[in-house]
Amino acid sequence: RRVLAQLQDSTEPMAREVVERIVEEELGGSPASRFDSFDHTPFAAASIGQVHAARHEDREVAVKIQYPGIEDVLRSDLRMASMMVSLMTTGTVVDGKALAEELTTRILEECDYRREARRSATFRRLLETDPSRKVPEVVAERSATRVLTTERIDGLSFRRFVQTATQEQKDRAGVVIYDACFRILFENAAFNADPHPGNYLFLEDGRVAFLDFGCARGFD
Repeated sequence: RRVLAQLQDSTEPMAREVVERIVEEELGGSPASRFDSFDHTPFAAASIGQVHAARHEDREVAVKIQYPGIEDVLRSDLRMASMMVSLMTTGTVVDGKALAEELTTRILEECDYRREARRSATFRRLLETDPSRKVPEVVAERSATRVLTTERIDGLSFRRFVQTATQEQKDRAGVVIYDACFRILFENAAFNADPHPGNYLFLEDGRVAFLDFGCARGFD
């Protein structure tokens, strides 16, 4: 479990020339021309991309860049997964076809960072009504379908927080996360469908930062 947990925030990085090409295609210029500074060594991994530190208009930002060809890979994997789900649910009360369609829709939506930018703005408005919660602000002029730029938030990862925090701090953070997830669901009919440990940061002042809204859903 400890080994697999590394996949929540670190993977093998893309080559520099690949990063340069994707930024050029999405933002119309090289990283050097689109940002005041840009660190080509990623400091974190996201679900389907990697995250670079940069500066834009005198503030620290995080630039998430999508892995090339990831949508095609996901579509292929999801076709196989859908077949497996259908087979496993045959003869049960579970609607395997509906389950597979929901899974496919939610995961493929993650490939559109423009959609994630809009969702991030929505969740930021909903979550930051409470001072114990933080959502990074999107930098729209440096975001596109495969590049998403937000303000950079420095905090402890879930693993590091669990290792170093007191029980009181852990209890407080647990309450913040639990309350945020269910209050947003029942009061605002919205749900972040990817609430794994890699999508939280724990700040020195006791706040919890909520990251990555690529897989989310609204309800009636």
